[in-house]
Amino acid sequence: MQTKILSLSLILFTLISCGKYPEGPALSLRSKEKRLCQEWNLTGVLESNGVYDDYNLEMHFNADGSFTKYYWNPYDSLITFTGAWSWEEEKEAITLDFSGAVNGGEQFPFGPGNRTFIIKKLKYTELVIMDKSYETDFTFLQLN
Repeated sequence: MQTKILSLSLILFTLISCGKYPEGPALSLRSKEKRLCQEWNLTGVLESNGVYDDYNLEMHFNADGSFTKYYWNPYDSLITFTGAWSWEEEKEAITLDFSGAVNGGEQFPFGPGNRTFIIKKLKYTELVIMDKSYETDFTFLQLN
């Protein structure tokens, strides 16, 4: 009995201490895809120089590898954009293909082309990704 308890304790310790993302979670019962594939609201942008900015933007990730970005520019015009996403670096990053269709304006603040983002946090209710090119953090909260 003690051997089983010890074995179970070691397995749990290994799972908890081996969190894939720097800011968590350490352990989740939901798959990475289930946590990512939902509707997100961008709540803030933190640039490497410490400047904090805010955009009126939503990202909707779908399980089929597609995504839609909704961006309301400062003039309250809605710009929609469709593209494709894929896992990278053993699901520690995602690449967004911004070569899809744009409706209503420019591809701001992401695009054009492919961009890779390191996943810093992937919780069911919070997503933090870092743009590898510019070392900028984007924080999203679950929209639903």
